[in-house]
Amino acid sequence: MRRTVVAHLGPTNSGKTHAALMELMGARSGVYCGPLRLLADEVAERMVAAGVPCRLVTGQEVRGDERAAHVSCTVEMANVGEAVECAVLDEIQVDVGTGGGTRMAVVVVVVVVVVVVVGFCLGGPCRRVYGGDGKRG
Repeated sequence: MRRTVVAHLGPTNSGKTHAALMELMGARSGVYCGPLRLLADEVAERMVAAGVPCRLVTGQEVRGDERAAHVSCTVEMANVGEAVECAVLDEIQVDVGTGGGTRMAVVVVVVVVVVVVVGFCLGGPCRRVYGGDGKRG
């Protein structure tokens, strides 16, 4: 499967996550993978408020329509066996250095578009981990 990896790079409060969520909400199906339960909850509420049915899945809570085409979850709760059109991996700097859950998720999630949200300082390491030339393909 050919994937497109889109990286939103920038400083804190520069709109990286917002831009990524706009892509996710425009997709037919997708998953938001965040580093914290509270972020996953906030994204699920934001998507539902925007009229996009979304299910929340964290280690502590599962709520929303099981049939929703969009899921907001903590990265370790991502259903890597479910194919989606768009996956947002938010705050990827949490695991880039350790090789933890976020790196695993991007490798095994069956997805057409992967949207990575990362600070400027990790743009180079992300490119080495995920490959690519920085251009949208």
